[in-house]
Order: sequence, then structure tokens, then C-alpha cells
Amino acid sequence: MVPNAYISLHDVSAVAAHADTYFSTPLMLSIDGAHGKLRLAVFFKGASADYVNRLAEAINGVKP
Repeated sequence: MVPNAYISLHDVSAVAAHADTYFSTPLMLSIDGAHGKLRLAVFFKGASADYVNRLAEAINGVKP
């Protein structure tokens, strides 16, 4: 069982995403902030590589 998790990030200046090609295509998030860069991998249960690619494209398509 995976426990619920909560993360709060403050002073974020940018978010970028890409679909990685290993370990069942996780969505890789790169979050820049006042205290450096955070890299986060999100693995979706049963999601296709196409879904993860489209999600990354949508995230990267949003401009501040």
C-alpha cells in the first residue's frame, strides 16, 4: 500500500516536463525555485507512453 503524500513547494519559478524512456515511461518534472531545482518522477499505473508524452507536452505548453 502506498501512503498518501503531500508536498508543498514555495517560490517556484518554472516547471518543465518530459517523458523518460525507461522504467515504464515516467513523467519527469523539473521544478526550479529559489532554493534550487527539484526533479520528480511520476509513474502512472497502466498509462501508455503516448499519455505521458501528451501530458508533458501540455505542461510545457503553458507559458507564464
